[in-house]
Amino acid sequence: MTIKQVITESVSATGASFLVDEFSVAGVLSVVPYTKLMGGQASSTSVAVVNTVGRLHVNAELTANAKVAISGTPSVVVSNASLAVTQSGAWNVSISGTASVIVGNAAAIGGGTQYAVDDALGATPTGTLNLGIRDDSLSALTPIEGDAVGLRVNSTGALWTQVNNTSLAVTQSGAWDVSLSGTANVSIVNALPAGTNSIGKVDISNTPSVVVSNATLAVTQSGAWDVSLSGTADVSLVNSLPAGTNSIGKVDISNTAAVTIQNTPSVIASHNSSAIYDGTTSLTPKFASYGINSSGATTIISKVAAKKLRILQMSLVTEGAAGAYFQDDDTNILAGTAADPMEFQAGGGMVLPYSPVGWFETTASAAFMIVPDTATSIAGSVVYVEV
Repeated sequence: MTIKQVITESVSATGASFLVDEFSVAGVLSVVPYTKLMGGQASSTSVAVVNTVGRLHVNAELTANAKVAISGTPSVVVSNASLAVTQSGAWNVSISGTASVIVGNAAAIGGGTQYAVDDALGATPTGTLNLGIRDDSLSALTPIEGDAVGLRVNSTGALWTQVNNTSLAVTQSGAWDVSLSGTANVSIVNALPAGTNSIGKVDISNTPSVVVSNATLAVTQSGAWDVSLSGTADVSLVNSLPAGTNSIGKVDISNTAAVTIQNTPSVIASHNSSAIYDGTTSLTPKFASYGINSSGATTIISKVAAKKLRILQMSLVTEGAAGAYFQDDDTNILAGTAADPMEFQAGGGMVLPYSPVGWFETTASAAFMIVPDTATSIAGSVVYVEV
């Protein structure tokens, strides 16, 4: 090994000696007394220079294949120099300050095989993978604006994207569920195809009026129809009603229309004893009996609010001779008078047979009364209706 001596600082060769820390050269402390380098060519006497912690400053060149043995755990400071080193095993490298790293082979950074444009990848290529987070429903993110987030894909690996202010040309495949927001104008470019396909539910708002003028509409009935006619409608029966016992419903004949009955049918009618009609109003017949033993006005049937009492049938029998007349409690005379009463012999009486229109009636809200002129026993019965 050839050592090229570099003299850092010259001192006298007279053999003078110094104490530790007694002398400082160029700001370097701890100068060791006179020393001559061994195994080299010295041109003069020199001192060895150390730093503040006693480490020797050496500026040396090594020939090829030279070896330097360093014992202990030395600290090596390399200033402004390029070192060619060969790695053996794993290195732990600590970088102090700002370091520039130059990668000689950029292809080795990602690992795996690198491909050029248009290279065929094959079935199982190896390369750098761009990671994405699966998010099938594209849920809301916790990070706020400005935070770093990962790419998100759906269940099939498609990347979620958003298209703004762009018209897209799409092709339908299968059935589409389309939701419209706001008011949409729909134009039918081509005529609707013939057939029985439904075009969906059509809502007509604002209660529109549909007027069909001078037109015949062909309609097909499905199920039962409720039809309301406004105004006067003429109904024509194209086919005769079928024979049988089926009812065609209720038929109202208004305006005293003439009804022609053909083939002289037999009509069987009977009197309904459970109801009497006043026009179209059904009235229920009511029955009352009475018996009195005094003269003067006596109530036979009590008054009914807002109703008149119409007497349809009546009987009367007296024990002794007496005169009597009928009135209501409003003093309206119904049969006979006080001056000219109906006279009855002892044991006599009268029967007023059933009259559908009634024999007489009271005023509204008035009772039916008999007024005998003699205190004798009088009894009988009454059939009446409230009208």
